Amino acid sequence: LCAPLLVSAQYTGTIKGRIGKSTGQKVLLSYSVNGNIIRDSAYLQEGQFKFELRFDDLSPATLRLEHGKSDKSLGFDTKDCFLEPGLFRIESEDSLANAKIVVGDLNKDYFVFRHFTGLEEVQKLSKVSKLIKDEAQLITLRERRAAIFEQLQHKYEAYVGSHPNSYFSLFALGFMSPGTAKIEPLFDKFAS
Repeated sequence: LCAPLLVSAQYTGTIKGRIGKSTGQKVLLSYSVNGNIIRDSAYLQEGQFKFELRFDDLSPATLRLEHGKSDKSLGFDTKDCFLEPGLFRIESEDSLANAKIVVGDLNKDYFVFRHFTGLEEVQKLSKVSKLIKDEAQLITLRERRAAIFEQLQHKYEAYVGSHPNSYFSLFALGFMSPGTAKIEPLFDKFAS
């Protein structure tokens, strides 16, 4: 009877952050487990927040800082990250979006992966497009996003080829088009 309990919650992790020096703002954490969205929150105390986690799988997560309703530009103050065992720490003087990864090797790799593939730029373009009213600017942003998505399969392939020891190379292979003849040779590049 105890065997299932021993298998669940394989990992423990801590997310710590420092965002300026304010107190009372809420940081929201969300991630998915078996298709269910899990949400948690923590309040800033002198700019500091902390989440203690138990989880079964390494998976993407999102941190979001709630700002006052009067500041619409900060309504999308988020940081995509990855649940990882041990400590993950970020710091910023002003926002989650500008936070730098101080501790967390998996999240440092995730940051490299997102920049390499253009996914980080796509997220920034999405945030900016929600604030722009000018139709011509919106069209330009949409065209840039479309161009990034058009190259995404090639970026995944290039990332796997240049980062064979990264966890996110396996992640990228999972998002490549099924049946692509290039998947097997790329998979063979992984370090054993």
